Amino acid sequence: MTTASPDPSTAAPLAPFKSTLADAVDEALAAIFSAPVRGWEDRARHRGDDALAVLVRLEGGAEVELTAAGPGRRGYFEGQRVVLGHRSPPADRGHPRYEAFMAAVDRARDDVADADALGAPIEALAAALATLRAFAPVDDWMFRQGVFPRALLRLGFRCNQDCAFCWQGRDWPEPPAEHFIEWLDAYAAEGRAFVSFSGGEPTLHPELPRLIERAREHGMTAWIQTNAIQLAKPHVLERLVDAGLQGCFVSYHAAEPALSDAMTRAPRTHQRTERGIAAALAAGLRVELNCVVERVNAAHLPAHAAAIVERFVTPFSDNPVRRVSYSHPCESYDPRHWEDAVVPLTVVQPPLIAALRTLLAAGVEVEGVGTCGFPPCLLRGAPDLLERGDVLRAMAPDAQSEGDVSGRVYTPACEHCALRSRCLGMRSEVLRLVGDAGIYPFRADELPASLAPASSG
Repeated sequence: MTTASPDPSTAAPLAPFKSTLADAVDEALAAIFSAPVRGWEDRARHRGDDALAVLVRLEGGAEVELTAAGPGRRGYFEGQRVVLGHRSPPADRGHPRYEAFMAAVDRARDDVADADALGAPIEALAAALATLRAFAPVDDWMFRQGVFPRALLRLGFRCNQDCAFCWQGRDWPEPPAEHFIEWLDAYAAEGRAFVSFSGGEPTLHPELPRLIERAREHGMTAWIQTNAIQLAKPHVLERLVDAGLQGCFVSYHAAEPALSDAMTRAPRTHQRTERGIAAALAAGLRVELNCVVERVNAAHLPAHAAAIVERFVTPFSDNPVRRVSYSHPCESYDPRHWEDAVVPLTVVQPPLIAALRTLLAAGVEVEGVGTCGFPPCLLRGAPDLLERGDVLRAMAPDAQSEGDVSGRVYTPACEHCALRSRCLGMRSEVLRLVGDAGIYPFRADELPASLAPASSG
C-alpha cells in the first residue's frame, strides 16, 4: 500500500509505449544494415500498402529506399522479397564525396541481399513497421492522463456503442495489457490516491478486474468511466465490486430512449444503461453521471435532469446519484457530425441553467463548467448558481493536464474578465464554427467573494 506522497514534479515520467514502436524499427534496420543507420522515414503513405517502404539514411549522407519486391519494381538490388534503390549520388564523380556515397550504397546492397536471403530480418522489419503504422493515430497521452493526485488509464478504444461525438476511432489499437499494469504501478509509486479506468468502454477489457484489484492493493480508490451496459449483468458487476471498484462515472446523454440511442448510435442500449446505473447504485457504488451536450439534446436538458431525480435519486435514498456533469465536447472523430452538432452558448444557456437548478434542488452536486464543461460565462444572469462553488468549477489552466487545456483559446472579450485567470477559455474548434456569441466578461463586482479574481502573483 502506498503511504508516501512525493512531489509529483520530481517523479520520473511514465515509461513510454509509442516511442518503443519506433525503437523496434531501429532494431530491425540495425539487423539488416551493417553500416550505421543515421535515421529513417516511413514511406508507406507514398507507397500505398507496401509493408517495407522505408527510406534509410546511412553514414556519409547516403540515402537508400527499401521496398517490397513486386511487378515492375526496379532498383539497385532486386531480390525475391525486397528492392533497394538509392537517392542520386553527388554529381562530381571522382570526388571523395561521390566515392563515399557509392561505397555506403554498395554496402547497403550487400547487407540487404544477405537479409533477403535469410528472410527473418526482413520479416522482423515488416512486423515492426506494421505495428508502428497501426498506432499512427494514437499517442501515449491518450492512455494515461490526470493531475496529481488523480490518474486516468484508458484501456484502449473498444466500445459497445458508437457515439457520433466521440473523439476516438473505434479501430484504434491498444498496447499490451502489461503496460497498463506498469503505468498503474508507477502512478501508485508517485503517491496518486485515485485512478479512473476509461476507454472506449473499460468493462469490455478482460484485464479490468485485475487492474482494479491491483489498484486496491496499492491503496488507491478505483473508478471506471463507463456506459454501464455491462453493469446490468449481475456477474460482471459482482466481479468488479469484489475486485474493489468504488465508483462509476456513467455516460447518460438523454432521458428519452430514442434520443439516447440516436446519439450513441447503438439501438436498444439506453434501457440497458439505465438498468446498469440502477444496479450500481443498489450495489452501493458511488455513481456520477455525465451528459455530452449537442444540438440534438440541448433543449432536452431540463427533462434530462428531472428524469435523473425521478429514476436515480428519489428511489435510492440511501445511495442516490451524487453528481452530474454537463460536458462541452471536443472535436469528434467524424468531422461531418461535428459540424452539425456544435451548439452555440446562447442556445445551451437557458436549458442548462434550468437543469442545474433542478438537480441542485434535489441535493445533487453538479458541474456545468470546467475541464470538460463550458466556460464560466455560461452562468451569466444566474447569481444563485454563481454562489454555488459546486456549480462553478472555474480552475486555473496551469493546474490542469495538458489534454484538458490544449486547444483552448480566449477571445478579445475575455481580456478584461475578472475570471480570466480561473477559466480554461473556449475550445478553438467550437469558436471557429459558432463564433463568440455568449462569451461574457465578468466584472469583479458581479462575483461572490469565493470567486474573487486570483492574484497574478
